[in-house]
Amino acid sequence: MKKLAILAMTILAINFTSCSDDDDAVSMSEVPNEVTLAFETQFPEATDVDYETFNDQYEVDFDLNNVDYEALYDMDGTLVKYKYDILDTDVPQEILTAIINEYDDRPIDDAEILVIDGTNYYQIELDNIPTDDQILFNTDGTVNTTIAYWDS
Repeated sequence: MKKLAILAMTILAINFTSCSDDDDAVSMSEVPNEVTLAFETQFPEATDVDYETFNDQYEVDFDLNNVDYEALYDMDGTLVKYKYDILDTDVPQEILTAIINEYDDRPIDDAEILVIDGTNYYQIELDNIPTDDQILFNTDGTVNTTIAYWDS
């Protein structure tokens, strides 16, 4: 019985450590030149840069003026989207009003601006039990259900 318990614990440990979220860190030499050139052109002041593969795209984690950013590029160097952290106090009043009225004025756990094709969206994570709610808002405070929340 003791051997069975140890075997079960070992299997669980292996399963937890082998989980993957479809992204893997890559070295600069593995990133296509088109991607690095596009990134360096669009974000020339970036620091603390890390590249990861995500399916057939490249996700770049970096800092810009002490703010956390992430950008997603196609293999040809096309910027698909990017996002960056903002303070709760930078969330527009229209979105705060929607949170008060539609989400019981729950506290904001995380706030980001998501930029796709030059349009800003607000990714807001609200405290909830057992898991936080992740909501994508348009700038006018309406919920956007056509664009997926980018959680990485």
